[in-house]
Amino acid sequence: MGVLPGESPKTAQRQLVDYVRYVSEADPWLRGNPPKVEFKGYYAEPAEIPADHPIVLALSKSFEEATGKEPVVMGHDGAADTRFLINYGETPSVIFGPGTISQMHATNEWVSVEDVITSVKVLALTILSWCGLEG
Repeated sequence: MGVLPGESPKTAQRQLVDYVRYVSEADPWLRGNPPKVEFKGYYAEPAEIPADHPIVLALSKSFEEATGKEPVVMGHDGAADTRFLINYGETPSVIFGPGTISQMHATNEWVSVEDVITSVKVLALTILSWCGLEG
C-alpha cells in the first residue's frame, strides 16, 4: 500500500480497514463473512522535497546546460533510500541517473553509454554549482 508524502501510513492503513469494514457491513454475505485485511510485504515511507529547493534547481539548471533540454521534475511512486536522507538525516536529496524510469530495476536493465556520459556531465556540473565552484 502506497502513501503520499505527508500522509501517515498508520492512518492510511486504518482508513482502508475501516472502509472495508463499512462496505462489508452493507453486504449480506460479507457481513457474515467479513474479510480480513493484512498488510504484508515491502513497505517504504514516503519522502519529498519542494520542487523549488536549491538542490533541485541546481540539478535542473545543470541538466538544461548539459543537454539543451528542459528537465522534467516529478515525483515517483517507488521506494528509494533518499527517504532515509530526507526523513531522518535532514539531507535534501533527489534521484537522478541515466536511462528511463520504465527501465529502472527491470529484468535485463540496461542504459546507453550516451545516457551514462550525459548523466556524468549533469552531475559534475551540479557538484561544481552546489559547491560554488562553477566557472
